[in-house]
Amino acid sequence: MWTPEDRALVGDFGSGQALSDDQYRLIEPFIPPAKPGGRPRTTDMRRMLDGLFYVVRTGCQWRHVPPPPAFPPWQTIYGYFRAFLNAGVWETIRHYLVMTLRESEGREASPTAVIIDTQSVKTTEKGGPRGYDAAKKVKGRKRHVAVDILGLLLGVIVHAADIQDADSAWDLLKQVKHLYCWLKVVFADSIYNRLPVLLACFLLGLTLIIVRRIAGTTGFVVPPPRLGVTVTGPVQPIAAAHDDRGNDVTAVIRDRDDRHLDFAGRGRYQGVTRDHFVELELPAGAPRTGPLWLVAQGWIHPTDSSINVALGQGAHDRPRGLSLQIADPKGRFRTVRENLGFPAGKDKTVVLDLSGVFSAGAPRRLRLSTNMEIFWDRIGWAVGRPDVTIEERRLAPASAQLRYRGYSRVDQHEPSAPERPRYLLDGTMPRWRDLEGYYTRFGDVRDLLLGVDDRYVIMNAGDELQLRFAAAGPLAPGTVRDFVVITDGWEKDGDFNTTFSRTVLPLPTHATARYDRTPGRLEDDPIYRRYPHDFAEYHTRYVTPDAVRDALRLPRDVGR
Repeated sequence: MWTPEDRALVGDFGSGQALSDDQYRLIEPFIPPAKPGGRPRTTDMRRMLDGLFYVVRTGCQWRHVPPPPAFPPWQTIYGYFRAFLNAGVWETIRHYLVMTLRESEGREASPTAVIIDTQSVKTTEKGGPRGYDAAKKVKGRKRHVAVDILGLLLGVIVHAADIQDADSAWDLLKQVKHLYCWLKVVFADSIYNRLPVLLACFLLGLTLIIVRRIAGTTGFVVPPPRLGVTVTGPVQPIAAAHDDRGNDVTAVIRDRDDRHLDFAGRGRYQGVTRDHFVELELPAGAPRTGPLWLVAQGWIHPTDSSINVALGQGAHDRPRGLSLQIADPKGRFRTVRENLGFPAGKDKTVVLDLSGVFSAGAPRRLRLSTNMEIFWDRIGWAVGRPDVTIEERRLAPASAQLRYRGYSRVDQHEPSAPERPRYLLDGTMPRWRDLEGYYTRFGDVRDLLLGVDDRYVIMNAGDELQLRFAAAGPLAPGTVRDFVVITDGWEKDGDFNTTFSRTVLPLPTHATARYDRTPGRLEDDPIYRRYPHDFAEYHTRYVTPDAVRDALRLPRDVGR
């Protein structure tokens, strides 16, 4: 640990820049032990790492590293740096930290998508390859970097700046694919729309997605998924449908009648089963040009936090969303789209764009494949109607009342159908262990629901939110109206493997996707500090798990 005397030697940089105890404990297991025989190791590895980070953060020459006692001699730091580099120690630490950080964000340890880009930097005339990047007007070297969606470093290569991005993409992608076998998608800007990159992605089994620059942004930005209303004509029946064992299931998926396609069986873990597909054939009457949509309606039997932990720690297959496969002129199927998601919940509709996916002269047969427990009620096709004008009108709630109601009755008429709640009271006693903390008091809560601003209603199990809206007014002749409830919220359950599943804290925020702030005092939470008045006026109902805990206890006189 740095002393005040050490910090005086390195100036302001030394303050707070040494590895903390928690940080050092993370990487200490990866530091190779001293080699047997010879002179015992006397260098403090933690102090050596501090010296190495000093070089990285300041960019100073090795000879300018502050001498002992601030750090070990620069020759020692450099020697360990080179030895660990050759032994792959740095790469191992980076790989471990990437997986750990991804899991802390609630993601799989191995990413499925990667973003690649380059940056040219000036260098001196000596020491390594060097070239001129005509596009950036920089003479030096180029860093070719691969990161995941969170911005975590997955791979990097360094070469002369005069080498084109597309020409060096193969080396980078091969390096990353070797480390992350689940990788499927590569996001890149238009400079990568070249034959060498397309060939590299083909050989590595990757899908290249070229991202155009969004107006008003600086640099490379992955666009958010398109949200909006898809207007179609009536849903029409599929000509024929078969499961992956050749059974005719056309009648099962023809109508939305609460009969669900169920042929893949159940896996070892809820929500994940064997790889399977349903094969569909469009009728001759379906148009061959213009917008065309596949409309699939069904539900998913989901995994939960404990199952996800078990899958992540073992060698089991991870859940894979829908993939679309198309038949070629010889009847062989190839995957044209992956990672298409799934019907997230009960009685959901999935729309897939079929425009331009079929080859000329090929049969219009397609497959929806996955290894998730998805049960389809109806699958059909529909013609897109881009000619229809949509007028969107948002209505703020005229009133919003929070109250306690209890638990609704839940029905499931067969295993392949979802559990559906009915608005019939089935009990008022607590059914789960409550998360401890402050909830919103009952009564008027409308002011908390008027914007997406981290002011929210904190509801507990059994609570009910009653909303009323003003009438939307009469319809114009020849128009129809649909109602869509738009919500922005966050849910946390009490699963033992859910992060901080015993308390309401920490409070979620749109400011970050992370949820790793250890619960502490309410007064220290960023949401409380931002809206303290809400906790004086609204969030005043303190709930504890005592009722459920006490109900599970045996009376004192039992067994006497």
